[in-house]
Amino acid sequence: SGKGRIIIERTGQYQTELTKRGFVYTLYPNEYTVDPFYLYIYFPYEIRYLLKQMASIIFISLILIVIILMLFIYVIKVIVWQKRLSEMKNDFINNMTHEIKTPISTISLACEALSDEAVSKNEVLAPSYLRVIRDENDRLGGIAEKILQAATIEKEDFKLKFEKVNIHKVI
Repeated sequence: SGKGRIIIERTGQYQTELTKRGFVYTLYPNEYTVDPFYLYIYFPYEIRYLLKQMASIIFISLILIVIILMLFIYVIKVIVWQKRLSEMKNDFINNMTHEIKTPISTISLACEALSDEAVSKNEVLAPSYLRVIRDENDRLGGIAEKILQAATIEKEDFKLKFEKVNIHKVI
């Protein structure tokens, strides 16, 4: 179709596309001649062909991307849940420490007061300080029992005790 050109084409429909949009390769690039030979290649449905060849790879890649995104979201949710759980645990420890320190301080003050001879010989103050020590000791025992109950409930190793209760008395 041109001087010094030989165009071999299977259908004869794409001569202009071959020269304008085709891929050009030099044949024998290491040989230096005056008129080098070129190879023109044109794919009329190049993108469709490539997509058809890569369809399975693209599909698998999309599935893997979706799975990775789902796992990422799950990991973020677990991290947030763990953080919330850690904050709850720290709040519980702080509250329990405060609840336990109060009776201990009260018992300590009452014991110091009883160690004073004037208070220990006083028939009114000594029994009241002993009553404070007993009450605070009972309070500590109740706190310890609540902690044990919470640990038992957390392990899910507990049994319910059913008993009849008069609801009118409770109300």
